[in-house]
Amino acid sequence: MNPEDLRVGPYLRLRISRTADRAELARLIPNATPGEVVTAGLSTTLKASHLIEDLVVANPACETMLRRLLTAMFLRISGLDTDPATWHQRLVAVIRRGRLPARAVDAYFREHRDRLRLSAFLQDPRLRTECSKPATPGKLAMDRPSGHNQPWHPHTPEHEPVDAPDTLLWLLAWQGFGPSGMGAQRTHAGVVSKQMRAGSLRGSISYHPLAATLFAGLALGCPPPHLWPDPPGDDRAAWEREDLPDPLRPVVPGGPVTLLIGRSAHAVLLDLDLDRTAAVGCWVAWATRTPVPQAPDPFLIHYRKNFRHADARRHLLRDFDALVHAAVPGADPPKGVTMPAWLGTLAVLPRETIDALGPVRVRALGCQQQPQERGDVQWVAETTPASIATFLPGRDPAREARLGQLHTDAEEAADTLRRSLRGAWQQMAPGAAEQNPWLDDALGQYWDAADRTFWPAALDGGALPHYARNALDLYDTHTRPHATRPPGLGAVARNRRALDHLARQHTPREAAP
Repeated sequence: MNPEDLRVGPYLRLRISRTADRAELARLIPNATPGEVVTAGLSTTLKASHLIEDLVVANPACETMLRRLLTAMFLRISGLDTDPATWHQRLVAVIRRGRLPARAVDAYFREHRDRLRLSAFLQDPRLRTECSKPATPGKLAMDRPSGHNQPWHPHTPEHEPVDAPDTLLWLLAWQGFGPSGMGAQRTHAGVVSKQMRAGSLRGSISYHPLAATLFAGLALGCPPPHLWPDPPGDDRAAWEREDLPDPLRPVVPGGPVTLLIGRSAHAVLLDLDLDRTAAVGCWVAWATRTPVPQAPDPFLIHYRKNFRHADARRHLLRDFDALVHAAVPGADPPKGVTMPAWLGTLAVLPRETIDALGPVRVRALGCQQQPQERGDVQWVAETTPASIATFLPGRDPAREARLGQLHTDAEEAADTLRRSLRGAWQQMAPGAAEQNPWLDDALGQYWDAADRTFWPAALDGGALPHYARNALDLYDTHTRPHATRPPGLGAVARNRRALDHLARQHTPREAAP
C-alpha cells in the first residue's frame, strides 16, 4: 500500500455503526468491528458509508470541508450531479438503494488516482518556482502559532511536522477558511503580490444533516438543482482536471461539485517528507486576484447577500425552531432569508424515504473569526440531540407546539435580561465609555443553562423550564454588588421589575398536553 495514496491510506477516522453487518464490514474494512473508531481512505469511506455512523474530526473547519469533499464525490459517483428534471426521483432511488455501488466507487477513484495523492491533492505545483521560501508547518495547521498569528488552543511548535492525516484535513480547511492578509510572495504572469483574500467560508457556520449513517447524511446533503449555477459551466473539481486554474481569472462555480469545493482564494503547496509522509513546510499564496463570489452554499443560512456568521456564544437551540420550520412542506422562511438547502429536500421526501434516513439531527460547524489571520478565533461545533424528523408535521402535534413555546419563552427571557442589564448599567454610569461588564457573562450563563433544559423538555414533554426565573437569578447575581449603595440601588431595582414580572407570569407552567 502506498501511504501517500488518499484512496486507501489511513487518512480519515470513522466511527463504525453499532448495527453494521459484520460480514460485510470485514470485506470492506478488514479487522473493524461495530461501534469502534477506525481509519480508512477516501474510497473505502464511500464504499462503506452505509456501515459508518459518522466521521471523527477534531477541528470544525476541517470537518465541514471534509463533509463538502465527500458530498462532492458522492454526487459524482451516484449520478446526482446531472439531469435536474429527474433529480428528486433519482435521490429517492439512491436513498432506497442504501449504499453506493462498490464498482462505481472504484471506477471513479481509478480514473483520478494520479491526483489523489497527498503530494498533488488540492495543490498548485507552480508555487515552488513562483513563490519565496516555504513557511513552517505551523502555517498549514491553522490552530498552531505561526508568524504573527494568535497562539490558540494547542501550543505545538510551528516547526513540528504535520502528519499525513492532519495534512489532508488542513489542506481542506484552507479551501474555505483561509485568512486574508500576507502570504508567500507570488509572481505569476507579471503580477507580484503577497496579498491574499479571505476564504469564501471564513467566519461562517454550516448546518449539516446527520442521519443514521454517513451514506444517508451525504445523500441528503447533495445540493438540489435550484442551487446549481445557471448557465452551467466547467464543474470539474481540482482533482478531476489535468490543467491548473488561471489565477488572473475569477473563481466561478460551474455546477454542484465546484459549488461545494471549488471557490478557494488560496493556493497551497506542501513541502513533504515522503519517508514520514508528513508536511515539513508549505507555500501558501494568493490563488485569485478578484473577489471570490458569494454563492448559495447548501449548508449555510443566507441573509440576502451574506451568510450567518459563527458566534461561539449562540447555542444551536436558538436556531432549531427555524430549522424545523424550514423543513415543513410549503413553509416560507422570513423575507430575505435562505435556509440550508437540505431542509427543503427533506421536506418533500416521501414518508417512507424519511424513515429510511433514520433520525436526522443537525450538526453545526464553523469558526468565529475575523477576515485577517490575527483575528480572534474560536471553533464552533454542536449537534442537536433531537432529530428534525421527529418534529415534522403530523408526527406529534403536541411536541411541535411545545417546541415553539420553548423557543419563544427562552428568547423572551433572554431579551428581557439583556434590556434589564443594559438599563441598569446605563442609569448607574450614564455616558460611560466602557462596555457593560455584566452582559456577555450573564447571557452566556443564561444560554448554557437554557441548553441543558431545552432538549429534555422538547423531547420528553415535562414541565416547561423556568427561563425567566433563571434570568432573574442571573440579574441579581451580577448586579448584587451595586444594589446596596447609591447610585446603584435605584437603577438595579427599577430595571429588575420587568424580569420579576416575567418570572411571576411564567411560574409555574406545565407543558401543553
